[in-house]
Amino acid sequence: MATTASPGSVRIGSIYGISIELNWIFILMILVFVAIDPYLGLLWVLLFACVLIHELAHSVTALRNKISVSRIVLLPFGGASVMDTSKADPRTEFNIAIVGPLMSFFLGGVFGIITLVLPAGFVEQLVQLLFVLNMLLGVFNIIPAFPMDGGRIFRSYLERKRSLYDATAITARVTKVVLVLIMIATVGFILSVPQDPLSYKLFVFIFDLIIVVFIYGGMKAEESSVMIRKETEGVRIAEVASRHYALIDFDAAPSELYSLVKSTGKHVILTRNGRDYAVVNFGNGIKASRASRVGDISIQIPRIKASAGIAEGLDAVSNSPVGVAAVEKNGRLAGIITLAQVQSFISLYLMKKGVGKAAVQQ
Repeated sequence: MATTASPGSVRIGSIYGISIELNWIFILMILVFVAIDPYLGLLWVLLFACVLIHELAHSVTALRNKISVSRIVLLPFGGASVMDTSKADPRTEFNIAIVGPLMSFFLGGVFGIITLVLPAGFVEQLVQLLFVLNMLLGVFNIIPAFPMDGGRIFRSYLERKRSLYDATAITARVTKVVLVLIMIATVGFILSVPQDPLSYKLFVFIFDLIIVVFIYGGMKAEESSVMIRKETEGVRIAEVASRHYALIDFDAAPSELYSLVKSTGKHVILTRNGRDYAVVNFGNGIKASRASRVGDISIQIPRIKASAGIAEGLDAVSNSPVGVAAVEKNGRLAGIITLAQVQSFISLYLMKKGVGKAAVQQ
């Protein structure tokens, strides 16, 4: 079965079965930095190799705790490990979150030691910068604010005596305080350096503002996810699963797809390889025409039990590379769910409850 990248990213390989992807803006930034200064481009690439190791620490810890990890995406301002943490208890969430900053501090320490033994020169300066940047990355990530690791560490601590919903609400309030402090510090810094050019001050302000917007967006997404889990408690995936799909044999010839779609009127075509389900990918017509079997142009999708909660289903389709998940009942295929389908169902359900307009986009 084929593997595809999430929208806006390109897949460069996999480690431990986890897809490694680069965001297109991240790639563009590398090219721009290389064009401006090859040294800056090299530093950026090496820094994000460290970010990848940071994210791998999260992912490997998650896998050891039986938490599924679908991919790691390197973004312009960091990285993200896409995993299903819906079943993670506070201790597991703490363990997964804490290893990232610890890995950054470890890498910083290694670069620091190497710096001490290197002779002065280009390599020594490069390694010294990697020491500083990894230490800053570790410090930044232990700030008790979403979506940083520190926010999840802080929430897992609060969950010892509070519910997930209350712990998330408190962490969100702390995050807002952190955002205000960042902007106050930014303005204070700009006012403290009157001799610096206006262009530099404007750059600092815009850069910090982008960071604030990024953090605020992550915080709102976390709030929304937990709110949905709380308000839809007791609602099962079985209520939203659809039978609007068709099945085809994994080893069937791709030429059979046309007649299947025409006769059934269904455009979501599933196939099965062992216990795993996959969606046939029609996106690349040239590749499809050259494939020898349907399985070669199919993309594996998550499986979820019909008895699972609707919030767990939202996590599953959000982590799916094609926004589709297979629903099983007693080990047999009972239907499918799609991202748009689950989001619409949750919105309608919340409106029925009178919860108000909720952001179910993830």
